[in-house]
Amino acid sequence: MTTIDSLLEKYWAGETSLEEETQLRKYFSSATVTEQHRPFAASFIYQEKITNATLPDDFAEALIAKIEHRQNTAILKPIAQYRSWLTVAAAVLFLLTAGILLLKKPGPANNLADTCLPDRQVPHLIINGEIYHSATEEEAYQLTRQALLLVSSKMTKESKATIKSLKKIENMSPENWGK
Repeated sequence: MTTIDSLLEKYWAGETSLEEETQLRKYFSSATVTEQHRPFAASFIYQEKITNATLPDDFAEALIAKIEHRQNTAILKPIAQYRSWLTVAAAVLFLLTAGILLLKKPGPANNLADTCLPDRQVPHLIINGEIYHSATEEEAYQLTRQALLLVSSKMTKESKATIKSLKKIENMSPENWGK
């Protein structure tokens, strides 16, 4: 094993010193590189080229000019490029929507008169899902009264339950703990 081979093993293990890396760079930039070491030469020569690379004097100005040019055209170009297509697409979408809405056949009416008895009498009252037809005004009055009493009794029960719950909450306050 040559010194270059041992230096390469140390290099790939990350154990070389700066002097040893400099020795490897000099070896790979010379004309005496052996065939077995040629595949590694590119990485060491690249490092040497990058280390010695310099930027032109007008690099900063040229970079800023390119950035400003790109900022001004990058946003406007795609919008202007697709503006006509977007206009056409919006018009087609509008026409399709209008056509669908105009050509749509109306569905079945959601009207109680259409769903009741065959003689199309409108129900006077619906209680718990049952349809009641009244023959006279007195009967209609009695049905309405029954419905209102039912609602009133349920509201009374609910308010009594609410009052009980509020009293329980009052008893849970810190002033009443221990009473």
